[in-house]
Order: sequence, then structure tokens, then C-alpha cells
Amino acid sequence: DAPLVGSSFLFVFQGEVDRLAARTSKELCTLFEHSSGSILLKEAYDSLVDRKRAAEEKTALVYSKKRGIAAEKRDMKAQKEEAERYVAKQKELEALRSDLALTQLLGHTRQINKKMAEREDLAEAVAAVKEECAEIEAGLNEARTTSGKLQRSSTAVSKNLAKAKKQAAKNGSAVALKHVEGEINQNIKKLRTNEAKVKKLGEQHAQHCEAVAKLEQEVESKAKELADFEEGAKRDLEQSRGGKSLTDGAMVDEYNALKAEAGRQSAILQQEKDALDRKLAAEGDTLKALETEAGDLGQALDQLETEEGEVAKHLESKRAQDLSIGEKLKEEQQEQKRLSQSHKKNSARKDHLQSKLDELEGQMREAKSYKKQREKDRKMFAAVANLKQSVSGVYGRLSELCKISESKYNLAITVALGKNMDAVVVEDVATAKECIQWLKNLFLPPMMFLPLRSVKAKPINMNMNLGGTSKLAYDIVQFDPKFERVVRFVCGNTVVCEGHAEGKALAYGSSGQKGQKDRKKVVTVDGTLFDRAGTITGGKSRSMESLVQRWEAEKIETIKQSHESLAKEMRQLPSLKSIMADEMENEKAIEGLQEEGKRLKAEIKHLVSRTKGMREAIASMREKQTKVGATLATSRDGVARLEQESEKISAQLNKITDVVFKDFSAKVGVSNIREYEAEKVKLEKETRERRHVLNCELSKAKSQLQYERKRDTAKPLKKVERAIKDLERLKERLKKKEKDLVVQSKREREEIDQLEAQASDLQEEWKQADQKAKDMKVAFLEKQREMKKSASGAEAVEEAINESIEEVEGISNIPEGTGVPKSADDGAQWMDLEKKVEQRLGGSPREEPQLKEDIQQLQTMLERENPNLKAESHYERIVDQERESATELESARNDTDSISKEFEEIAKVRGSRFKTFFDSLEVEQVYRELSGGGQAYLSLENPDIPWEAGIKYSAMPPSKRYRDLTDLSGGEKTVAALALLFALNKASPSLSSFFVLDEIDAALDKTNVHRVASFLQSKRDEFQSIVISLKDTFYDKADLLTGVCRNPETGFSKSVSLDLTQY
Repeated sequence: DAPLVGSSFLFVFQGEVDRLAARTSKELCTLFEHSSGSILLKEAYDSLVDRKRAAEEKTALVYSKKRGIAAEKRDMKAQKEEAERYVAKQKELEALRSDLALTQLLGHTRQINKKMAEREDLAEAVAAVKEECAEIEAGLNEARTTSGKLQRSSTAVSKNLAKAKKQAAKNGSAVALKHVEGEINQNIKKLRTNEAKVKKLGEQHAQHCEAVAKLEQEVESKAKELADFEEGAKRDLEQSRGGKSLTDGAMVDEYNALKAEAGRQSAILQQEKDALDRKLAAEGDTLKALETEAGDLGQALDQLETEEGEVAKHLESKRAQDLSIGEKLKEEQQEQKRLSQSHKKNSARKDHLQSKLDELEGQMREAKSYKKQREKDRKMFAAVANLKQSVSGVYGRLSELCKISESKYNLAITVALGKNMDAVVVEDVATAKECIQWLKNLFLPPMMFLPLRSVKAKPINMNMNLGGTSKLAYDIVQFDPKFERVVRFVCGNTVVCEGHAEGKALAYGSSGQKGQKDRKKVVTVDGTLFDRAGTITGGKSRSMESLVQRWEAEKIETIKQSHESLAKEMRQLPSLKSIMADEMENEKAIEGLQEEGKRLKAEIKHLVSRTKGMREAIASMREKQTKVGATLATSRDGVARLEQESEKISAQLNKITDVVFKDFSAKVGVSNIREYEAEKVKLEKETRERRHVLNCELSKAKSQLQYERKRDTAKPLKKVERAIKDLERLKERLKKKEKDLVVQSKREREEIDQLEAQASDLQEEWKQADQKAKDMKVAFLEKQREMKKSASGAEAVEEAINESIEEVEGISNIPEGTGVPKSADDGAQWMDLEKKVEQRLGGSPREEPQLKEDIQQLQTMLERENPNLKAESHYERIVDQERESATELESARNDTDSISKEFEEIAKVRGSRFKTFFDSLEVEQVYRELSGGGQAYLSLENPDIPWEAGIKYSAMPPSKRYRDLTDLSGGEKTVAALALLFALNKASPSLSSFFVLDEIDAALDKTNVHRVASFLQSKRDEFQSIVISLKDTFYDKADLLTGVCRNPETGFSKSVSLDLTQY
């Protein structure tokens, strides 16, 4: 933070006093450093602190390094002397190994030369048999060529036959013929259905025609009956009562005259009566028509309802058939889906099995390249198996008793085990001797034996420092716990790793204990061997690869079993042809059901549409029947009303008529003229009723005839007859197509029969040729067996030679320049080698067991010592390092002394400035004046180095106990902060002469405001101050008051001042 004091003007803004009171001890210390000027030396001081610390660390490091070098020098000197003794023993060991290698080489060379002589004698016998075998083989090859040609021809014809059968099964005439037969059967079903419809519609049409003819006869009969009735009624009206005619003589004239008089008197009433009669007649006709229409509607409605019920029953039947077809179709589709999934699953499984079989066959082919070596292993295995049966206490070869955890370590473990891999594990030494005698008795090759009880196995070093990809060979090999001693003997502390660099570091790296080298026997996964003696052996040989393959023998057997299992499963899978035939049959069934479903849906749609039309017609008729019924009731009410009115008027007319016809009635002997006219009226009523009945019957017959004529029963009959004709034509076309397909299918069948006959002939010819080839093969194999029998001796000799050469290749430490041949091709080289080795060994070479014993003892001593062979060069390097470290230590000490002296001078100046300023502060006096008798003091948390700790500021207001500044009230904190501020300003080297205080009294009460104002007034000689405040307590202590307000005239701010010195 920038200093609050130290400049000529000091601005204390609003809130700055509170922030000063809230500062921590470290922040107060920084403020004091700025105020005292000691902050100017902070950068130089910090730099010297870092330099001093670095110099002291360097001195300590160099001193520690010098002590370490001195100790290493003592250790390395002892290692140097030990290494010199170790090298001398190593040279002696190399000489013994060289003698042992030459002794072993001499024995194997003599055996190889002996076997080579036997091989030359046997080679001539084998060559003669080979010539005979070659002649037979040439004839066999010719027979095989002929058989192969016939087999290829037979295969080609069989393929064409299979192709033709597949084509015929998929798209041939037989398939098309089945489709056509299905269509014909479908067509016959439709014909039978339509014929039944024609029969039914024909019966309906005949009934309809018969009904129309009957109705026509009935209408004609009713019309004639009505006409006859009208003529008879007219005659009856002309006759009078008692047989007198109303037209005779004077009575008619008098009657007419009186009738005319009565008419004149009742003209108005008669007019009303005539109008009513006309209206009544019209309403009567209307009523009759409505009654006829209502009857017709009832009959038509009954007929429609009957037809609608029959159509509904037919529709339900079709829907049931459609539901049954849908269920069958769903079952067939599910079957199709199952067949498709089965097809896909079988195809996928076939592909998977085929890929697995190809992979396993590849592995089996790869394993065949080591067949010869496996033959040798089988012989060895048979010998060991017989040995187990003959001698008790024999467990088997080490390679058979152990397994490797990961296949990538096969080669490394093979190299690590070496010749011990073929060693036979036995119970004890006595068992081993018994086995050796058994081998000698049967003239079998020698074997190495590991007695389980007496073998000397070193303990495994579990504290060995391994890392990266390295592992102990002992941990990689898996074995039965009872063979642990043998495995520990052959593996020892051998380490297996992946890379050459890591192997070299493990073999010759440092152990980390007193600079000694911990040598290990290390083998990499590619077969490179880093020996403890310092030699590195690498590369591959056929014999080594065959030994590695021995670990995979069980795996190869597992591969064979897996191949046989997969091949059996492959044969059991259904053939593609049967699956496709099932799918085609299922597809045909689905197509037939789909066609049947489409036909049923079309019929159902037609029946639904027809039912809908009938129901609409029934609803329309019922609505019309309701309307006609309402109209009929209204009409009947109207007729009854008119009849009542007519009767009233008739009564009035009768009165008038009775008056007029009074004398006439008396004359004719009736009480009134109506009795005279009764006969006529009765006749007219009977006539009218009879006419009404006849008219109703005629109208009903005409309505029924009209309805029957509107019903067109011939149209659906003609439609179905046309459909039958179309189906007949389709049937003829399908029959023709069926006939053509039968001919074509017969032709295809003849072609297939011809191909089958050709294939049968070629198969027979191929069998004869194949039998001939087999006979020749038998003769060839017989001769070959004879050749093998003749060559078995040569092979045994050759194998013995190769085994001896392999053993020679396995001999290590053969001296350079010996010139060991790499193969058995040149016998002269092996003869020369035998002479050369005899010369190098001298006249009386040492025995091999004695040499091995001496080597074992010396090697045990060397393994126990394990010196550091680079100790001499390391010793010289350490002496040079000792001299360099002494010089470096002296230089580091000089640098440390120089930096310490410079640091002490800077620290002294900085501390002097800080403490001088701190001691000159009068904060207690200033606080006492501001608080009215309180106490305040400052204390250093670290008096020696104050800037690294802090300053504690404590205040105790009057009449209160001591408390930390943070526990004071806001006003008390403000007073304490102002006291510190004024004390800092007074003690500052550059005293501020002008203060600007912005609302420092915000948290002060009246008393403290008065004290602060009095303090500022008392210090007017030391500094001037401008106080911004809202409290009037400051006003009476000020020399000048200044305010700021708005000028209403200009709209801008203006200041107003008042000089208080005048008051």
C-alpha cells in the first residue's frame, strides 16, 4: 500500500479511517516500512536472503558429496583387489572349460565319423530302390491325371445338374405349373361360387317375373270389375221406389218444380253444401291416396328389412372366413420369419465355423513343419513311458512336468532350461543308475537324469531388484509343488525380460550396495542369453525351434479336437437346398392366402356398401312412413270436420225441403221427401262404397306392380353370368398355359434325366479310373514301404549323425580356430577335426567327469564371490572426483562468507531505519488527547526482524478495560485510527502541512466529534485542515465555513463562504 503520510498534502477520504483501523498487524508493519523508508531496502534484502540460502545449501551439498566420494574410494579400492583375484580364477575356469569342450568334441567327432561310414554304405542300397519307385510313381501320376480329368468332368456335369435342379426348383416350369394349378383351383372355386349365385339369382328373377305377371293379371281383372260395376250402378240409379221410375209423368214435373222451388229458397245453403261436398270429395280422394301410399310403404319396408337381414348374415359369414384366412396368413408369415431367421442363423454359423476351421487348419499346417522333430519326441516319449513301467520312481521329462504361464516366454524358458529340458526327473540317485542300466541293455540313446532328493538347488533370491518387464524364470514356470526343488535347480535366479537393453542392464547393472555389480543370468524373449560370466549367446536353430514347439504339443492336440468338433457341427447343419425348398413352399402358401384375403375383403366391402345403402333406404322409408302417417291423420280429421259441417247444412236444407215438399210428401204417402229419396241415396252410398273398395284394390295392385317393375333382378343375374363367362375364358387360358407348362416341365425333366445319366456314366468311368489309380497307389506304397524299409537304416544313421552334430552345436567354450563343421555333408572335415582335437589335447587328455568336477568347484567359488570387474577404472575416476570436490568446497565456502557479510550490512541499515521511526511515534499522547484520557500503545511481534512479523496496535478508551482494536466500537476504532494517523504524520521525515478530511466523523458521537475538532484547532500552528462534515459541532471550531448549493437563476452550482474569525 502507498503511505498515508510523508507528503505535504494529506487526503483522508471517506472510509479511509475505517480501513486503517481494520488493517492486520502485517499490513500495519508494511505501512510503517513505507513511512520509515525501510521499504526501499526490501528488494536488496530479499535478494541477499535468497543468495545466502542458496550459497549455504551449495556448501552443504558439496561437503556431503566430498564425504561420499571418500567413502566410495575406500570401498572401490577393496573391490579392485577382489576383481583382480576374480579375473585370475576366471581365466583358469575358461581354460578348464576349453579342455572339457575339446574332450566332448573329440568323443562326438569319433562317433560322427563312424556313422558317416555306415551312411555311405546304406545310401547305395536306397538309391536302387528309389529308381524302381520312380517308375511306379510315373504310372501312378498318369493314372491320377486321367482320374482327375474324369473327376473334373463329373464335377462339372454334377454342377450343371445341380444348377438345373436349382433353377427348376426356383423358377422352373414345375414351379410355374404349381402356381397355375393354384390359380385354376382358385378359378374353379370362384366358378362354383358364381354358379351358386346364378342359381339363386335365377330363382329370385323367376319369382319376380311370376309375381309381375300375377300383378298385371290382377290389375286387369280389377279394372274390368270396376268398369262393370259403374255400368250396373248407373242402371240402378234410374229406377225409383217400388219399381216406379223417377222420370215418369206429372210427378216428375211436380217433383222437379218443387225441387226448383226448394232450390231457390235454399240456393245459398245449397251453394255452401256443394262447396263442402266438393271439398269433402277432394279430401276423400286425398285420404284414399294416402292410405294406399301408407300400405305400399309398409310392404316395401318389410321386404327391405328381410333383404337387409339376409345380407347381414352373408356379411358375417364372409367376415368369419376373412378372420380365419388372416389367422392362417399370420401363422404362415410367422413360419416364414422363423425359416428366414433360421436360414440367416445357419448361414452365419456356417461362415463362422468355416472361418474357425480355416484358422485351425492354418495352425495345423504350421505345426506340420516340425513333424520330423515330433517323431523324434514321440520316440523319446515312448522310451520314457516304457522306462516308467520298467523302473519305479521315474516321473517323466522336465518339459512334460512343467508348463509356461504365457506363450511369449516359450523360447526364453527353453534357452534358460538348456539341456535340462529333456532331463528325466527321478526319485533318487539309485533310481537314476537303474535307468541308465536299462538304457544300455536296450541300446537306447543316453538321457540326463535329475534325482529329486539329492539335487542341490540354491534358494531363490526374493529380494532381487527387478523392474520393467523383467520376471524370474522360476515365477514363469508352472509345476507341481513336489517338483519345486528340481525347478529351482534348473531355473535358479535366471531373469527373463523383453528387450536387449533391459537384459544387458539386468545382467551387468549395479546392485546399489557399495557400488558393487550384481551379475545375473538373463534371457530375453527372443532367446538371447546374457551369462553371468559376461558372454552373450543369441540366434536361432531348427533344433531350438523344435524344442520350443514341444510346449505347444498339448495346444496342437486341443486344436485337432476343436477341428473335429467344428467339422462335425458343420456337417449336422441343414443344407441350403432344403431350407430354400421350405421357404418356397411357405411363400406359395402365403401368396394363396393373400389372394383369398383380397377377394374376401372385396366381397366384404361390397356387402358393407350394400348394407349401408339398404339401411339408408329403410331409414328413409321409415321417415317417409312417419310423415305419411301424420298427413293421413290430419286428412282424416279434416274429412270428419267437413262431414259434420255438411250434416249441419243438410239439416237446414231438409227443413226448407220439408216445407216445400209437404203436400207432395203427403200425396206420395211419405212423411218427408227424404224417405222418397232414401232408396236413391242408399243406392248412391252403396255405389260409392263399392267404388271406393274397388279403387283401393286397383291402386294397391298397381302400386305393387310398379314396385316389382322397379326391382331389376335381371341386372345382378346378368352381372354374375358375365363374371362366369370371364372365369370360363380365364379357365381356358389357364388350362392352355397348364398344358404348355406340362410339356415344358416334361422337357426340363428329360434334360435333367439326361444330365443325371451323363453324370452317372462319368461317375462310373471316374470310379474305374480312380480304382486303377488306387491299385497303382497300393503298388507304389508297397514299393515305397520297401524303399522306406531299405532307407530306415540310413535314416537312423542320419538321425544319429544329426543328433551328434546338434550335441556338438550345443557344446560351449570350444576354442576359436578349432574349425567345427556346420553340417554332415563333408566327411573329410570331420576326419581332420578329429586329428586336430587329438593334437590339441595331447597324448593323455583328462577324463570328462574330473574336468566337470573341477569346473563346478571353481564356478561355485566364482559365483559366491561376485566381484565388480570395473572396479579399477571406477577407482581412478573416484580419485579424480575427490580432488575436484575439495576445490569446489573451498570455493563454495568463500562465496557464502562474502554474501553473509553483505547481508548483515543491509539488515542492519533496514532495522535501524525501522526502529528509529517506531521509537519516535507518540501515538499514546495523541490518543490520550483525542479520547480524553485513554491509553494506546504499539508493540512489535518480532523485535529482531520486525518486517517479517507485524505490529500490534492496542487501545483502551477511558473508563474501559483493555481490548483489541477489532473488539472496539465503530467510534472507538475511528478515534484510535485518527490517533495513529496523526502520530504517523508527526513522526514522518516529511511532515504533512495540509489535511483534507472527508467525513471522518461519520461514526463519532457528539463528544468525540468535539474532541477531534478541538484537537484540530489546537494543531492549527502545525498544519492546516479542511474538514468535510455534516455535523455542526465542527462549525464553531472552524475559521471559515464553505457550502455548495444550486443557483436557481443559472441552474449551476455555486459556493457560499462565511468567515468565522469576525465572531
